[in-house]
Parts: sequence; C-alpha cells; structure tokens
Amino acid sequence: MLHKILHISFLISFSTVLQAQTELRLGEWKSYLPFNNGKEVALGDEKVFYASDAGVFVIDQEDISIRDFYTKVEGLSGIAVTGVAFDKTRSELVITYEDSSFDLFTPEETFTVLDLKNNTSIQGSKGINDLHITSDGNFLYLATDFGIVQYNLERREFGFTAFTSFAVLSVTTMNSNLFASTEEGCFTFDLSSNLNQSFFGDWELMGDSFGLPLVYNSPTVRNLEGDIFIVADHQILRSNDGFESFQAVFEFDDSEEEVRNLRESNDGWMLLLKERSASKSRAVFFNDNNEEIAEESGCNNQANDVLQDSKGRIWFADFWNGIRFKSSIESDCSVINFEGPFRAAVNEIAVKDNQIFVASGGVNDNLVGQDSRDGFYFLSGNEWTNVNQLSNSLIADENIVNFFRILPDPNQNKVYVGSFYSGLIEYDYTDGSSTLYDQHNVEALQGAIGDEARTRIAGMYIDNDDNLWMTNHGTERPLVVRTADGNWFNFGFNAASDVLDIVVDDFGLVWIIIAGNAGGIVVYDYGERIEDPTDDRHRFIRNSSLEASPARTLAKDLDGDVWVGTREGALVFECGPSVLDDEDCIGNRPRVTQDGIDAYLLKTENVQSIMIDGANRKWFGTKNGVFVQSPNGEEQIQNFNEDNSPLLSNDVTDIAYNPVNGEVFFGTTRGIISYRSQSLGARNNHASTVYAYPNPVYPEYTG
Repeated sequence: MLHKILHISFLISFSTVLQAQTELRLGEWKSYLPFNNGKEVALGDEKVFYASDAGVFVIDQEDISIRDFYTKVEGLSGIAVTGVAFDKTRSELVITYEDSSFDLFTPEETFTVLDLKNNTSIQGSKGINDLHITSDGNFLYLATDFGIVQYNLERREFGFTAFTSFAVLSVTTMNSNLFASTEEGCFTFDLSSNLNQSFFGDWELMGDSFGLPLVYNSPTVRNLEGDIFIVADHQILRSNDGFESFQAVFEFDDSEEEVRNLRESNDGWMLLLKERSASKSRAVFFNDNNEEIAEESGCNNQANDVLQDSKGRIWFADFWNGIRFKSSIESDCSVINFEGPFRAAVNEIAVKDNQIFVASGGVNDNLVGQDSRDGFYFLSGNEWTNVNQLSNSLIADENIVNFFRILPDPNQNKVYVGSFYSGLIEYDYTDGSSTLYDQHNVEALQGAIGDEARTRIAGMYIDNDDNLWMTNHGTERPLVVRTADGNWFNFGFNAASDVLDIVVDDFGLVWIIIAGNAGGIVVYDYGERIEDPTDDRHRFIRNSSLEASPARTLAKDLDGDVWVGTREGALVFECGPSVLDDEDCIGNRPRVTQDGIDAYLLKTENVQSIMIDGANRKWFGTKNGVFVQSPNGEEQIQNFNEDNSPLLSNDVTDIAYNPVNGEVFFGTTRGIISYRSQSLGARNNHASTVYAYPNPVYPEYTG
C-alpha cells in the first residue's frame, strides 16, 4: 500500500483569466501559454473541461463564449496536464500531471496530492495513464506504469495499490468489479470477494472463457452505459450480459491505427482512432445496436480524446491548432482559436516597445538541431502573431527550421531571426514581408564546415552604431556584421568555430562565446573602421583559464561590465578595454554569503541566461530556477523555482525585461511566464509628462 507522504492545500482567488489587458501588480505573475492543443476532455456541471499542456480550459455549455483558463498562475499545482475527470458528487475536477501528482480542483480550492510523485520506494516510471471515478463518487482509480492505485475521494487518502510488472493502461469499474487493461490483456477483480486486491496474482486474466483471445494486447477498457467494452488487438469487444461473454462489434487494422478512446454518445457510443504513421485521426459513431452511423475525420487532425455534451456538441481534444467541435454529427466543423504563442517552446525572448518577440529554438544543449518547425511568435497589444511554415511562404518554400535567436531592430519595425539551419530572416512585423540572408546571397555568411548547405546563426547583437553583429556557427570566419549602411563583413580568429552568444561592450569590443569544454571567450577589436582588417586584434580566453567554465552566455550590465554565465556559476569582467592586453584579466567570481555559508556565486548552477534590469540587478536563468542578485552579484535578492512560485519549469532557457513596466519574462521548457518586478528602465532625459502608477491609490490596494 502507498503511504500518504504529503498533502498541500491552499485557497486561491479566481477571476476570468482572460486578463491580457490587466496591468500586473508588483509581485504578480502572468502566463503566456498555448491552449490550442488538447490532451483530454471531461464534462461536469454544464461545463466542458479541456486539458492541455498549459493547463485547463473551461467552456460553458449554455454559452460557449464564456470561457476560463486555469494554469499554475491561477492555482493549479503543475503545468504538464495528462488527464482530467469530473467528480459529480463533490463538483470537483481531478487533474493529473506528468510528474505523477494530481489535483482535486474547484474554483474555491485546489488540493494537491504529491504522494506518488514523492514516493521513493516505487522504482521506475510512475506515470499515470488513465483515471476513473466510480459512479458513486467514492473512489478514484489510477492506471499507472507500476499498477492500479485506489484513492478515497471523500476521505482524501489512499486505499490499496496493486503492483504489476507491466504498465496498466486503462481502468474502469462495474458494480463491485474493477477492470484493468494492459499489454498482457485485460484483468478483473471482484472487490466484494475475500481475495487480496493488492496482490495482482489474485486478479483474473479475462481470456477465452469470456470470449476473448488467449493472448492479446488491451490498451483500453470502458464501462459505457453499464456494458463493458474491451479493446483486444484489432477488435472492439462488448459484453451486454454483465461481462460474462464478449462479442466483437468492430474491427480495425491495428498495424495502421491505434485506439485513443471509447466514449458514450447520445445515440450509442463512439470510437476514436489515430493513425500510427501519420498525423491523422478519425472518430467512428455507432448506435446502441453497434451499427456504424457516421465517421468524422475532417474536424480532427491529431485527436487524443472525444466526447459529446448535453447539447449534442462533439468536442475533440486535438493536439493540432485549435479547440475543435461539431454542433452535431451532421454539422460542419467549428474551431475555437485563442490568442497565444503557437507552441510552448522558447529559446530566446526579446522585448521592444511593450512587444514580446520569441524564438522557439529547436537546438538541444549540444547544439544539435531538432528539425523544429514551430517558428517564431510575437505579442503586440493583446494579439499574438505566429510565423512559421503554415503562415509564411518564404519559410515554407525555403524549409526554414530551428529558429534559434531573435532580435528586434531598435529603429525599424523589423525583427531579425537567426535560424540554426538556414541563415538570417529579416521580418517586417507591420506588413509581414520577409527576407532570407544566407551563403547564397551574402558572401560574408558561410555554410558550416562539413555541412555547407547549412547557414547556422548562433547569436545576434546590435551595437550603439546600429551595426548588426552575429555569430556564424561552424565556419572559418564565424564573426559576421551587417553595418548600418547595409555592408557585410566577416572575421576569423585562432579559436574554435563553435561560436554561440555575442555582445558588444561600451568600448566597441565584441565578446563571443566559444561553445564546448575546449572553448571559452573571444574578445574582438575591429579597430578604427570595420571594413579595415589591418588594425584588428583579438584575445582568446580559454575555459581552462577561467575560474568557472565552460562559458555559455553573455550580458553587459549598466556599468559596462561583461557578465559570463557558465555551467559552474557566473563571472564578471570589470577591466574595460584592457581586457585585450591584460593576461591577468580572466574574470572575477563574486562571493555570496547565503544562509551563513560563503561560496562563489551560483557555484553549483548551470547558468543559461543573464538579464540586467533597470536597477542593474542580475537575473540568472539556470537549470534550477531563477536567481536574482544585487548589482555586484554578492547578495541574493530573490530565488524562484517550481516549488516556491508559479514558475513553469526550473529549466529556464532565457530571461527578458520590459523596462517600461518592469515585467520580467521567463522562457522555460514549459513555456513563458512573467513576473512584475520592482524596477523600471531609466532614461537619460526627463519625460515631457509625469506618470504615476497606480493612480489613484485606493485604501484597499495591495501590490
């Protein structure tokens, strides 16, 4: 039996979550997530609950224009939702997550159960594959990778656990009998018997005596209107005599398709099938006599679930682009789209004039491309624009993938996107026009050594003279610049060509990260004129010379110092232009006293990004959350992680800052979330008008 380790219960205040126009108060959080991909759907209290990676979306059946989002910001305990089921007895939603935790959720309270997640005695995967609530509302059953788990919803405590040597894929009940589908067949147990339900050896395999095969794979078992349905290999079998015998009611090619779910419908039952080799699915509808009455494949692309609500609408939890439904079996398909980024994927975020620009990435930690076609996204006002092969002909025609870097032009309505595959995209976000620069039309850009067809942009920076600097990964001359007057130049140096991040300091020196253990930092001085190479010089500071390494990312602070994030913390170079000549200038590791312990700054943290705010504080994005340090780095001001904040993931890929309102954006492996900080950006001149916020300040105001 699983023992209860920890329960967390907290009250949350809810309002409609469509709050893009609402100004954040100090210390408040806000998520920027895609809700257009679905995992499961559930019905209850005249609501449709639509589960996605981002959270749960709720639609009112009486008026489908009334909608709410619930994410980690609004009180859910996690983000990677895997399943939902509605408990009609208590009017609460059960939400399961990838990490094996689950919530008992109402608009007034979220009760989080962490027992499975925190149980160290369970070896191997603890994933939850299916959940079922009994008709009387007493129990929740979980089908997991390690067995069947019973949870008492009334008492909020675990009952028995039946451990198995194989994954349990689906679970349901009928009267006192419990059913569990596995790759080894479907098993049943009579809970009213004197046998031990925790001992899986006492469970009965349903075989030929039930009219089922001797050996079969059973991914799904369901109780639909009092009849047990079992998927056995390529057949759907149904029992209408109390599961004493089963008859095949539908057959399909299980080498081509897999069953995603079986559901009741208003006229009988329905089956959702998904192609194994293609992103296609189909729903088949049957009357209660098992006669096929309709099939739908146009409304669902990559559907994971389907159900019919009390109004006759058929809802598809579809992974691809929009919440899809049909008003009836005969009606046309309708799609509800919501403002949000195309995907949760994010590698880099940039902010300009209250607009947010996001590059989706597509390159792993070892700089291996993942063939990502998610593109880039930007938010202007309350409207998201998603640019990828579905919406941009240039990207489609040139097969551009792996959108690694993004940088808005400070003086024009353009954004530059660096592809770690196809070169540099210049995109005008007012008219949608775009231009591609690569080795075919720009001599200064080169194809990667050994893979000449690929132009890999790995870093970008615009200096004070409006020159666009970029790193051209894997080439002989990996430093490239497009000057303000449109001329292109490239530069080589005696260091590895695996260039990455780039920044230009206040003295015009170009700092470049060389990736890998044998890499380090190149500081490049192009002399008096960019076009004249005769006065150029550089210094290569190897990782072996740094007090922390290998170097990963760069940032210039408000004092002009250059900060370096490494896999072992952070360094700061404070030696100005003398860095080129002073061999002793190898960066300083600030020391921090935290909880009475003196140590180097973030000594054990893998620093992936650094952001400097308007108060010159340092925000470090790591594999272990966010650390906010004082301007000199020696005092920790704040620390955000999954456990102490709504941060979506501890793996923080980038941090960006809006100096207009102090909003800080965290790009994580689970998507984008922001936090209203206490600092704003400064200007060197006075504004023509004075602005106070909030104004007026009411007595009840907090934040």
